[in-house]
Amino acid sequence: MLLRLSRILPTRKPFNIVPGRLLSAEATKTKKPRKKASKHDQQEDMAVKYTESQAGLWAAEQSRTGPKAAGVWYQPYVIVASLVVFMLYFCVIREENDIDLELQKSLYDRIEGLEETQLRISRTYNLENGLDVKDIDARLRELGAKI
Repeated sequence: MLLRLSRILPTRKPFNIVPGRLLSAEATKTKKPRKKASKHDQQEDMAVKYTESQAGLWAAEQSRTGPKAAGVWYQPYVIVASLVVFMLYFCVIREENDIDLELQKSLYDRIEGLEETQLRISRTYNLENGLDVKDIDARLRELGAKI
């Protein structure tokens, strides 16, 4: 089968098989010997002392919080004062409007028949599980529903 595939799909370069890798013949050729390392290259190959490196000067806080943002010293006080004024207006000074009155309504007042349906479902569940249904029956009678 491999022989057939090689006839059908001609390859441009021969491949050498290395365990775990497939390398082209050009990649397996030996390379030219390196020139002698210069003094600069030798310094790069040497170990760097931590205390003399840039990493030694780095504070861990900078990794967690990032750089400190430049801002005026009174900025937090202005923000807190603004929030206090807004909350005083919104919670104390402001008068109720029609939207506030609508939000105070119960869901049962908005959807006709919802309370009765929910009470019937609760009653069925309580009967199946041997729980008390007196309060549910009383509320159903108040609504004028048949039990």
